[in-house]
Amino acid sequence: MAYSDQEWETVRAFYERGLSLSEIVARDGVKIKSKSQISKKASAEGWEKLGKKKRLLDREVLSVQEVSAINEQKETLKETDLRIHNVLVDERTRHIEYFKKGNMLIATKIIKKVQASDLSVGELSQAAAGLGKAQDGVLGKSPDTAIQINNAVTHSQTDLEEARRIFDERRQLKGA
Repeated sequence: MAYSDQEWETVRAFYERGLSLSEIVARDGVKIKSKSQISKKASAEGWEKLGKKKRLLDREVLSVQEVSAINEQKETLKETDLRIHNVLVDERTRHIEYFKKGNMLIATKIIKKVQASDLSVGELSQAAAGLGKAQDGVLGKSPDTAIQINNAVTHSQTDLEEARRIFDERRQLKGA
């Protein structure tokens, strides 16, 4: 029996979110019931069972659990406390979005400036630092920031040497 693209898309979506073949064929709404057919198509097309979509699912489930726990805590607040809490959450959320947008603009300007001009090593270093700050502002600091800070001296020396090499190459190209 030939199955539609939509039927295969549904099966693939379940597969890529980590469901077993038995779980997939047992689901209501799934018309494809042959585990071997699914397995062959998944192998042939390179379906990724534990990839980004599975991680997205896991993250969202954790987020829903966290929101549920927060809502349980909020139920214990008095009406005035809850109102103030919600006002502050809204304010902070707006501030975060404002700064994310601002940092994206800064990052875009830095990238355009670097691409459009010949920068000295010092200017390149400043641009890299500015871009790093903008990245932290948009994405937040990564959990391994402390490790990065500890390794910064080694990396910054390597980065500086790389920047000097690029700068020298540009200078030689201009002279040629």
